[in-house]
Order: sequence, then C-alpha cells, then structure tokens
Amino acid sequence: MKKFFIITGVILGLILVSLYAAFIFVLPEKIDLNIYKAQIQKLAKEYAHLTLDYKDMQVITTPALEAGVRIEDISIKLPDGSDLLTTDELKTKISLPNLLFLTVRVSEVAIANPKVNVEITPDGSQYK
Repeated sequence: MKKFFIITGVILGLILVSLYAAFIFVLPEKIDLNIYKAQIQKLAKEYAHLTLDYKDMQVITTPALEAGVRIEDISIKLPDGSDLLTTDELKTKISLPNLLFLTVRVSEVAIANPKVNVEITPDGSQYK
C-alpha cells in the first residue's frame, strides 16, 4: 500500500511539473494574439469610438503563476484623428491563483515612454 502512494505521488508530481513547465514555456509560444488584431480594432472603434493600432501583442507568463499581455508600439486615436495615447510598450499581468478565490489581482501594469494628449476646450469645461 505504501508503494502505491509513493508511485501515485511521483506520477502526480511529474504531471504538475509538466503542466507548470508548459504554462511557462509552451503557452506563450502557442497563443498568437495578433490573429485577433482586426477584431480588437473593430471592437475599439465600435464601442469606444477610438482608433487602435499596435505592432505586436504577445502572451507573457511568469514563474509566480502570473499571465498577461505585452503590446508593442500602441497608438490610440480619437475620432477626429488626434492622438490620445502613444507608447512604445504596454505590459500588464494578473495573478492566476487569485482567480480560484474569484478575485482579480493585477500584479503589474507598465507603460514605456507614454505620450498622452489631453486637450481642454476653450471654455475649460470639457476635455477632448
């Protein structure tokens, strides 16, 4: 009976290690978010009335069981064509173990070289 529990424990341990390695190394390579670029741009245009463009979007994972996205060369434009936000890179990650408790913990939001354009209308009552 003791041998059965040892074998079962070793097999479960190997399965967990395999899943962990797949999460860290295989998952980011297999998921290509760039195939959804047209749909993401369409949703941004339809619901937020913003023009969104970016160069590359990738899934990122960390050993601390965090998953997120890294987006390069983002440009968000207002309906009149003026820039709202441009940045070289946006990275955001959430902690996956917290999802088991039905909570979301954002572990990182990083923006590299942001350029934000906020214009105030001449009467000063609104932002453009």
